[in-house]
Amino acid sequence: MIKNKLFSDTILYALGEVFPRIISLLLLPLFTAYLTPADYGILSYTSAFVMFLYVFSTLSLNSYVLRFYFEYETEIERKRLIGNVFVFVGLFNLLLLGIFYFILPIVISFFSIQVPWNPYFRLAIITNFLEVFTIIPMVIFRVRQQAVYFVMLSITRVVLQFALVYYFVVIKSIGLLGSYYGQLIPLCIYFFVSWGIILKNAIINVNMKQIKEGLKFSLPLLPGAVAYLIMSLSDRIILERHVSLSIIGVYNVAVTFSQSLNIAVQSGYRALEPEIFKRFNQIGFSNFVKKSSDIFLTVVYILAIGLAIFSHDVFYLLTSKNFHSGSELVPYIVIGILFAAHNVIFSSLLSAEKDTKSIGLSTLVGGVISLSVNFILVPRIGVYASIIASAIAFLVMNCMLFAKIRTRYSIFSSAKCMFIYAIVICIMAIWNPPVSFETFSIKLLLLAVGAFAVCTVTNIKMGNFFERKT
Repeated sequence: MIKNKLFSDTILYALGEVFPRIISLLLLPLFTAYLTPADYGILSYTSAFVMFLYVFSTLSLNSYVLRFYFEYETEIERKRLIGNVFVFVGLFNLLLLGIFYFILPIVISFFSIQVPWNPYFRLAIITNFLEVFTIIPMVIFRVRQQAVYFVMLSITRVVLQFALVYYFVVIKSIGLLGSYYGQLIPLCIYFFVSWGIILKNAIINVNMKQIKEGLKFSLPLLPGAVAYLIMSLSDRIILERHVSLSIIGVYNVAVTFSQSLNIAVQSGYRALEPEIFKRFNQIGFSNFVKKSSDIFLTVVYILAIGLAIFSHDVFYLLTSKNFHSGSELVPYIVIGILFAAHNVIFSSLLSAEKDTKSIGLSTLVGGVISLSVNFILVPRIGVYASIIASAIAFLVMNCMLFAKIRTRYSIFSSAKCMFIYAIVICIMAIWNPPVSFETFSIKLLLLAVGAFAVCTVTNIKMGNFFERKT
């Protein structure tokens, strides 16, 4: 049975996920009017690079804190763990900033990359440097299950960032550069906020023995994290060599809209993972895993069907004409996200068992597959190659992780739900309706039928979402 606390935390995390995406969608008509597809291409390219840098900046030590926090018995030990990791990550991040500030301009010039070092890459790596300092404070709220504080900090930062982006891009009309300024300035403020949270909830210290133990746990996750980014973001980097920045911009808007499915995926993950670690090896753990994962995946599939059905309507209403073609990509991009949603559950269970090597291996294999497919097919079929690469890579990961846990946990197979989703895609591709009130009503009916079919397959009733522990 799922505790009411877990349900309420999931709702709060969902709010933290959905709020910035709602703001992003509301501002999309304005930004597509003031920014060109090429601008979006530049923003997408630097964002992809920064995500790779971000993984190396943390060395996945945030996962170490999240996993081992509950194994320390006293509050003093827990505070020292947090303070030690925060100091190490901060110093390591400072070293990386210096290295990339020196070598990146040389690399950009050598490979004739379309995006210049100054100002775009320069501002991007400074933003990453400040972003890293917010990670451990957010982990504190997660391990203490203080979802309210987690969401408050996330939302206030997002509101400030979007407000400043709007100010610089729309009011001051400084174009793409305004987007970088709008993201950077709030992080300067939250750098000091993060230090305040650490000083209140941690004990600053340096314990290299503990860091070595942490790296033994986290470094096997690093290749997997990099491979995951290769699956998710390397397509932008490879596409830059073969298609225009305008095409990358349209593709990025489609990916951004598709990633709204992560509202459910990430909110469920943030609520479930600490609970999985806490309940691990306790009586009733297997039942908890089955119940919570079934509900989680049911919601994800229903939302995926909604995205596939209404993507054209959203693009028509919220973007300029230059971006409308991106709606055709959304239903296919979502396939990879669905496989990734399953992997969230599988990875959390293996992390609880301290089997990070299996997680790292699966994502490394997925990354190699994604990179290979992109290199082979992008020159031939462009952005569609990236969509195919993502789906295949996440599917292989899914199979590898499921093979590791299937004898110990009962989690429903995704085959039937994926078949329902495929039927919806086929209907929309054949029908291809115009945007109108009449077709909107029919789409709502199709969504209801799809949701009913998914709930029937997973044997989930709406009452299960609100069940309290007795």
